[in-house]
Amino acid sequence: MTQPVRIYSDPSHATPDKRRDYLVGILKAFWGDGTNEWERYRPEHLFYLDLFELVPDIDRAEIVILPMIWNYYLRFKKMPRALHLAKQAEKAGKKICIWINGDFGARIPVSNAIVFQTSAFRSRKAFHIRIRPDNPGDLTRLYFEGSIPVRNKGPKPVVGFYGQTRSKRFWRLFLYNFWLSIAYWARLSPYEPPKPVFPHLIFREKVLNRLLASPLVEARITGLSKSTGKTMQVNPEWIHNMRDCDYVVCIRGTANYSNRFYGALSMGRIPIFVDTDCALPFHDEIDWKKYCVWVDQKDAMRIDEKVAEFHRAHSETEFVKLQRACRELWLERLSDEGFYRHFREYVLEPPASSLEDIQKEPPQP
Repeated sequence: MTQPVRIYSDPSHATPDKRRDYLVGILKAFWGDGTNEWERYRPEHLFYLDLFELVPDIDRAEIVILPMIWNYYLRFKKMPRALHLAKQAEKAGKKICIWINGDFGARIPVSNAIVFQTSAFRSRKAFHIRIRPDNPGDLTRLYFEGSIPVRNKGPKPVVGFYGQTRSKRFWRLFLYNFWLSIAYWARLSPYEPPKPVFPHLIFREKVLNRLLASPLVEARITGLSKSTGKTMQVNPEWIHNMRDCDYVVCIRGTANYSNRFYGALSMGRIPIFVDTDCALPFHDEIDWKKYCVWVDQKDAMRIDEKVAEFHRAHSETEFVKLQRACRELWLERLSDEGFYRHFREYVLEPPASSLEDIQKEPPQP
């Protein structure tokens, strides 16, 4: 068994009234979430106690943890406290782990930071960023008693999607994104703006319309005019849509990643991953193309052909086996426990190729 990672943090940052919303998950296992309901959620955090050892002396630690997510320090004007702990870590010769919640990264003036965020452009991915899964929860356990709803292979691939495909506020979104870009580059906002400025829904709708019009696939697509946001995991229509299809379309939203990607894998569904230069977790260790119908952005208007070709290439046995492999991958690498079980290799011992810092312009959808 691997030795727990020795971590150091400063509990004085974590006032009880802010812990539930802003304290990072690892430290909730040690300090609780500051609410009377903590005992209800405590069992979900117990695995952290096997994986991490919280030490009282920074010199004994392997790495320092910023206790609250970065959004907290920005929102409540606590940045000096965050920077002070980062300086302590630097003085002790340690890296400091920082988590950002939400769709976008942020400007972080910390030279010794390792930043956990949900999205990035792969071609621009800096060595200090670690992509973390944006999990909607263990959908198989929540809805199917822990056993994936296996589908047999039919003659035609059944493709599903449930979510926003259009917006009545297109020009408002465009102007808002344009303003966010100006604010970021003028240093009026610390958060990175959406890229591209044109709303992503144009690209998403074109791709989904291609599937709807194609005789090569059976498309079960439910398009909404509003974002489902973080409510998808409690939406039975989304769950039923995935249950009743072979493949799930996973295409970027406002940020350059897909929450559906993790939901599909957790339910043993094969993602159709439309790659818009997305950075994925463990990109050096996992051959992602083994688990997905991988569609490069330049081939997006041939998505139906790609899916049909993939479906034909797999036998009934291989098709069922791949569904189970998707579920296993989620459990072993992308669930909260699976992800943090690999913390040491992902953060403290990253492969050499993850230390590249390429600065190309990302392709524009």
